Amino acid sequence: MNNYDSLNELIDTIEKNLENEIDYQELAKVIGTSSYAMQRIFTFLTRHNSNRIHQKEKIEQSSRRTKKNKP
Repeated sequence: MNNYDSLNELIDTIEKNLENEIDYQELAKVIGTSSYAMQRIFTFLTRHNSNRIHQKEKIEQSSRRTKKNKP
């Protein structure tokens, strides 16, 4: 698995678990590394930390729901 495949898998996992708090240990298991290394890799590749991506995805999901429910 290359870095971009790992990144995509991490983002998919974050998106699937938007209702939950981020469990860095579980995310690290997705790519088979330590929590510290996973966070460093994620930040290096995206220029954002995984917490920021999680928050952004939650906001976007809420926005989509709000737009969908507007008359």
